[in-house]
Amino acid sequence: MLKSKTFKDIIIDNKIFLILYLCFLIYGAFRLSLFPKGADLLWLNAHNAWFLDLWFRFWTMIGDGVFFVSVLIPILWIRIRYSIIGLFSFISSGLTAQILKRIFDMPRPKAYFQGLVDLYFVPGVHVYSQHSFPSGHTASGFALFLFLAAISKNKNWSYIYFFMALCVGFSRIYLSQHFFIDVYFGSMVGVAHCLLFIYLIENLAFLKNKEWLDCPIHKCGKIPFFNRKKSHD
Repeated sequence: MLKSKTFKDIIIDNKIFLILYLCFLIYGAFRLSLFPKGADLLWLNAHNAWFLDLWFRFWTMIGDGVFFVSVLIPILWIRIRYSIIGLFSFISSGLTAQILKRIFDMPRPKAYFQGLVDLYFVPGVHVYSQHSFPSGHTASGFALFLFLAAISKNKNWSYIYFFMALCVGFSRIYLSQHFFIDVYFGSMVGVAHCLLFIYLIENLAFLKNKEWLDCPIHKCGKIPFFNRKKSHD
């Protein structure tokens, strides 16, 4: 069971990841205020290379739901509560991103720059035109890697997990799927939902101190909840 009980405890426990993230937010706020929309994308697009194509195609897959689920399944063999936190973080951040996409209905770089700039598109990648803001892949990526940082005993892994989250976000810009502002706010969606569900699943009365949640799934048969004897007539 995660030791964190209050939001303050959660923040302190994950301070490495969150301090790095705060630095990213401050840096991003300056970039958004100083540079026109699409400046980051156009720079990356002009500096494309075959090895970057491979690198960012890999990282964009990490923000996909299939990868997230593939991570959660083995975590069931560590602690069921962890997988529940991860699952709800993924579902809620993904749904929120999709709802916001439909509300704002902003064009993606392909449509935004159509007729103005000839963008380079990575071969084999389907590039979308609509529903740019915010980035759903980035929301999932930040939710995933903050979640992994939160359940890791060695908090020094937070540095690596944060770098991985950034790679997912910037892959969306390199692949011309999103603008920096989409990635910036997508990361907020992922981080906020992950922190929320760490708190809720640790503190909701009907989930708190449930022994079966704090064991690996393969040992649940030893717990009365999963091992009720059948009644006989």
